[in-house]
Amino acid sequence: MTTIPSFTPEELHARSIRTRKLITWLMIFAIVMFFAGLTSAYVVSMSGGYWTVITLPTAFYWSTAFVLGGSITVHLALNAARKGNKGAITPMLVLTLVLGLGFTYSQVQGWKALATLGITLSPNKLTGLGGTYGKDFTITKDGQPLVPKDGHWYAADDVAMTRQLDAEVAEQRDRTGPYLYT
Repeated sequence: MTTIPSFTPEELHARSIRTRKLITWLMIFAIVMFFAGLTSAYVVSMSGGYWTVITLPTAFYWSTAFVLGGSITVHLALNAARKGNKGAITPMLVLTLVLGLGFTYSQVQGWKALATLGITLSPNKLTGLGGTYGKDFTITKDGQPLVPKDGHWYAADDVAMTRQLDAEVAEQRDRTGPYLYT
């Protein structure tokens, strides 16, 4: 018959701390891997050329400042609590709350500014989440439709397809095209 070893309270406390540290490190690793995956997806997606270049509204810079300030003040409140400085805890937490409200307000203002530019996270209400690219529009030059052939563009009246218009089409390329709904 095996007996279960009994641990002293100090040993149980030490095991508890080791377990918490291990879980904390595993969570940090999981978060780092999550953001590495997001970064990888961003880099791969950027190579596709489907990104719209926008100017970030100023409100988002303010929201970054608010969230950083709130992080600092909550950290200062935690340090004050650890040191037993009860007089500093409440003002720091109130300041953290105010900065959090400022963050929320600036996020709302930033997304409103993007929405006025037509940049939203909602999909096209007509087609749902899907879309067809390049089939519902015609590329023209001087009012005449261009003909695509073997990855090159030709004028419709260029029957022999001797004069490629790729350079002229590339000059006029609008990277927002995939996001326009007609």
